Amino acid sequence: MAYRMYAFREMDLDTLYEMLAHRFEVFVLGQKCIYHDFDEFDRNPLTRHLIARDEDGRLVGYVRIVPAALHYDGYDAHSFGRLSVKEAARCRGVGGELVRRACAWLCSQPGEHTVRISAMAYLEKFYTELGFVRVSEPFDKEGVAHIEMVYTAQ
Repeated sequence: MAYRMYAFREMDLDTLYEMLAHRFEVFVLGQKCIYHDFDEFDRNPLTRHLIARDEDGRLVGYVRIVPAALHYDGYDAHSFGRLSVKEAARCRGVGGELVRRACAWLCSQPGEHTVRISAMAYLEKFYTELGFVRVSEPFDKEGVAHIEMVYTAQ
């Protein structure tokens, strides 16, 4: 796997198209979750987009990384979202590596060393194994049960 981080304006049009098509495939088609996926966080200069590509150069994983200053999901801590791995690439460690890299980058930024996310409730074990701790009861987000989880850099 090859991993590359971009600011929005660093992406060429092909990469931008691949990223948006990937998110649509995973969230809208795969999870049948109709919601407004594109928002102001995508093109904010502080946001980063981490993309995983397989050995053939195909985009197979993605995560959007949002520093604390942007108050993503209303949080005062760093966060990430839109974590997604194509079905054919699952169970190969791509999702875990995207999370590890996102947390490492966020925690290397000045100040804050905590990452707070809204995780799909069924992924609690996945995030716990990556060092996250559940800090809320389940709540509904876009028709899907979520929980808040926190990661603190060691």
